[in-house]
Amino acid sequence: MLLSNGVMSDAVCLIGDDSGPLRRLMRDALIDAGYQVLQAESSAVLATQVHEPALVSAAAMLLVLGGKWASQCAVPISVAATMRQQSNLAPTCVVLLYELGTLGVLESPELHHCRTVAMLEKPFELDVLREVARAAVAPSLT
Repeated sequence: MLLSNGVMSDAVCLIGDDSGPLRRLMRDALIDAGYQVLQAESSAVLATQVHEPALVSAAAMLLVLGGKWASQCAVPISVAATMRQQSNLAPTCVVLLYELGTLGVLESPELHHCRTVAMLEKPFELDVLREVARAAVAPSLT
């Protein structure tokens, strides 16, 4: 279903980051933009949630993840992305979040069958996240 803001309601985001307040801010921003949003409060929860049927079977799947968590959960993320690919669904898009001063210093995680659409360094503007998220999922929903 296409919403008035041009976003499909079956675009699902999973947010995983150490900072609870940042997760809530990102959740609110993405919900306001028309996304269904799941949150993971730990990398262990992320490793399980990435296989949620609502996420894996969504028309568009977006992961917004702290770089450290993406590395720790690379295998389950890659498995979920492979499942989507085998089902001929749109690629799993990933936004990686990095602490101030670590972007370009830390190695990017190897996420198979995923498309990294942005790497954002904290702090970042929530409008930037909204625009990246819209651009990432828009081609798969048209």
